[in-house]
Amino acid sequence: MLTKCHSKSWLEHIEDISFEGESDCILTPYSPNAKGYVYISPEGRSGPRVRLHRWYWEQKRGPIPAGKQVLHHCDNRACRNLDHLYLGTGQDNMDDKYARDRAANQYGTHGRRL
Repeated sequence: MLTKCHSKSWLEHIEDISFEGESDCILTPYSPNAKGYVYISPEGRSGPRVRLHRWYWEQKRGPIPAGKQVLHHCDNRACRNLDHLYLGTGQDNMDDKYARDRAANQYGTHGRRL
């Protein structure tokens, strides 16, 4: 059960405060963590913190099947645009990371060796 936020549901609240960023990403004014993810607590302070993009997927598209993750086409971990999100496996995520040259390499840097 979701708690109300300022007399609105969390879903209405998130949609009301969202704005369009670069590359049509839909963002919120909430600050992402060090890894770039936005966390929310839709059940209140004592409830669990959840990643916004996963929570939003479940609100709009339904449960995330076991063994699946919500991945980003846009590489923006704070984005909640459903057109930018898709379901995939951990292996899909790793394959995408390497295909886009975002993985750390043996030199401790991301991308190609300088």
